Amino acid sequence: MRRIFFALEEGLEEALEAGGDERARGELRGGGPTRHRNALARIVKTPKAHRSAPPISSIRWRWRRAAFAIGALSIVCAAMGGCRAELGECDEREASKIVFIATDSPADPRRGVPMFAGQALMVTSCGGDRFCHSSADIAPDLRYGVPDGLSLDPSLACYDANGCTEEERARLAAEQARIFEMSREILRSVRRGSMPPKGTPVLEERTERIVDIGTSMQLEGAEEVPPIGTREGDEILRNWLACGAPVVEFAALPAGGRPGDPCEQEEGSVGECRRRVYEPVAPDPTWSSIYEDVIRPLCGISCHGPTPPNFIQESGLDLSEKDRAYEALIDEVAKGRDCAGMGTLIIPGNSNDSLFMDKLEPTPLCGDPMPSLGLTLDPAILDVLAEWIDRGAPDD
Repeated sequence: MRRIFFALEEGLEEALEAGGDERARGELRGGGPTRHRNALARIVKTPKAHRSAPPISSIRWRWRRAAFAIGALSIVCAAMGGCRAELGECDEREASKIVFIATDSPADPRRGVPMFAGQALMVTSCGGDRFCHSSADIAPDLRYGVPDGLSLDPSLACYDANGCTEEERARLAAEQARIFEMSREILRSVRRGSMPPKGTPVLEERTERIVDIGTSMQLEGAEEVPPIGTREGDEILRNWLACGAPVVEFAALPAGGRPGDPCEQEEGSVGECRRRVYEPVAPDPTWSSIYEDVIRPLCGISCHGPTPPNFIQESGLDLSEKDRAYEALIDEVAKGRDCAGMGTLIIPGNSNDSLFMDKLEPTPLCGDPMPSLGLTLDPAILDVLAEWIDRGAPDD
């Protein structure tokens, strides 16, 4: 079955190169048997003036190869009782429904991120960038027995199109292709109740929700999307898989806008056009202001605080309260998996050698840059932090 499908795709690629247009190529790349048939139809409808001109015999041979592959696929599907029998029909309108991630932390960059409903269910139930089937380099105990390499992570390539790299886009494309290839196995596991696994702490303790904001344009009070494991949630997943597992690639900040600003709605746009990532402002050069305006909202609520994802044990750094955070940072050698013994977090009077300041840079000495998930602090904030440390980091 897999070989025939690959032959189908290869034959269509050749036919597209011989006589297709850009829209047909896009439909082919969308994935799924229905998409391939659409691509074939698009080639037939493409005006001759828009086609390249290889030898007629070459075009005919390629068409025959593509047509043969489609015929072979149909025969095998019939013998197996229908290749789409398990996934069922595709409702593209429902599969393209935009929902949003809602979290309790205003500093969480995932807050307000748009996704297709099925995509969001996969991200929050199967791992996203945090556990089980994550594509990220996470601790083995967070995979709960999932072998390395079995990632099913359709999370956005990036939360801001301006910072997207080809590597991140390629990662999402590869994850989408793997999900499409395994779509029947995924749905079968969900229907059996074996996935997502029951009793997994990271699933039971998570606080993010998938919400449909409808016409309210507000995350708070929005209707929650039924999760996987309910009849409604399983149907959302099934339809999304049947439609080829479409994904939202990135969220873009409107031109000239800033996080939190509304943007002009163009006809045909969907959902809420607003960037919801918390944007800290430069604090006063005092510990109280630095903690309340920067450290607590960005680090002390989630990651290094009580709200999941909680990495206090992994990092050895608890920033959940002002006094506790001060004691954990001042003259303390770094702990945790990635940075243990790599330096002192805050050296009063010496911001240049303080590991805390280094971790706020894009390429730190150890581990990932902070804050997590790609939020970069404004230079004005870094200047205030350095000024406070160089003054001796007083607890005022």
